[in-house]
Amino acid sequence: MTQDTLSETEYDAITDAAAQWCMRLHAADCTDQERRAFEQWRDAHPLHAFEYEAMLEIWEVAEHLPRPETAVDVAPRQPPRSWRQYAVVAGLCTLALPLAAYAG
Repeated sequence: MTQDTLSETEYDAITDAAAQWCMRLHAADCTDQERRAFEQWRDAHPLHAFEYEAMLEIWEVAEHLPRPETAVDVAPRQPPRSWRQYAVVAGLCTLALPLAAYAG
């Protein structure tokens, strides 16, 4: 397996694995066994190490991005009503007015 003979799917799988290893190794609960498994994966192919280093660079850049402010609990916004909903309500009112006049 060399970089020249990898399919796009294989290359994407290596990139995905590098991203997952990067996240896992930065997790507080990453075990020694997982770290050894990562080292085996990284050492299995030069492209693994290359992609992992690229992920570390992305991780470092991401750490310097501003964090969003904590979200305030807000009631979910109701979606705007469509004209059809208004038409149905108007139609029901039109039918109800003669009935109300008759009953009264």
